[in-house]
Amino acid sequence: MRRSIWTAIAAGTLAMGALAGCAGLGSDPSAVQVGRQSISKDDVTHWASVIARGALVTGESNPEESARRQALALLIKSRWLTGEASRSGLRLSKQRLAQLVEQLKHTVASGSGGFQATLAESGETAADVDAEATARWAASVLAQRLAQAVERRARAEVTPAIVADFYRTHVSEFHLAERRYYDLQEGIPTRAQAVALARRLGNGKRFGVGAQKESPFRPANYRNLPGQAEAYRAVFSARVGVLTGPIRLQRGWCLFVIRRIVPARVQSLSQSRHSIEEKLLAAPRRRIRAQLIDEYRHRWMAQTDCRPGYVVQKCKQYRGPRKPEGEPFSGYS
Repeated sequence: MRRSIWTAIAAGTLAMGALAGCAGLGSDPSAVQVGRQSISKDDVTHWASVIARGALVTGESNPEESARRQALALLIKSRWLTGEASRSGLRLSKQRLAQLVEQLKHTVASGSGGFQATLAESGETAADVDAEATARWAASVLAQRLAQAVERRARAEVTPAIVADFYRTHVSEFHLAERRYYDLQEGIPTRAQAVALARRLGNGKRFGVGAQKESPFRPANYRNLPGQAEAYRAVFSARVGVLTGPIRLQRGWCLFVIRRIVPARVQSLSQSRHSIEEKLLAAPRRRIRAQLIDEYRHRWMAQTDCRPGYVVQKCKQYRGPRKPEGEPFSGYS
């Protein structure tokens, strides 16, 4: 597959036809009208040629479809992006566009010669590069707007009162079990060796040298572990600073000294608030995001008027089976 500015940028990147039209909108009748924006037949022919040369132009392109149908889907989606940006009051200045074009050039190839060679190979034009930079910008700002709208609406649903009510009715979920921190000497081959080691080390700092540092939870967590239940019961009955053992484990014998006990407690509402909010926000975030994306697609599909022979899934005239579409603003970083 040949390189193009699209394949060099990233998989799933969406290309966009020149905003002014690759061959000028006046050169032939329009194939598609998207709101106030036209897609000429020459635009479609141009991008079908680019795609036929091997350019990967969009994450939504179906390689099983013809290059012409892929070009139509590509060009319509690009008009949706710029149309939605304009509808939202977003404007791309000439200075910012120039900066984005330069960034795009450096992403695609090193040096102007390499960049021009890439364009020549794919059949793309300088106008296409401007359009790609514009599409990347539109997708980026719209994705940010979408994320902000989703978060704002979701948080309006998950009020402090709802969070507090969840805490009260699920308070058992915020119990923190007692934790015991201890030094552990294990893997001792025989009981006699464990007894001798205990006499030699004692329960002080010498015992902690080379010992494992552990923090078990409640004894019930380990009650049914083969060969270890006795050890864990001993951990939770031992006193701080007392050398305990020898105790039989699956792999030899062990000794331990409890160093610190953190009592069981219940997290307060303020301590639990963030985790509760994240849990309660998950469902409305998904629902609101899906709703806004669905509204976006329906809004622009209603404004996408395609002539016979140029009808694809994004056209309001389309009557065939519908295939799942990807995220509308994805593919741009």
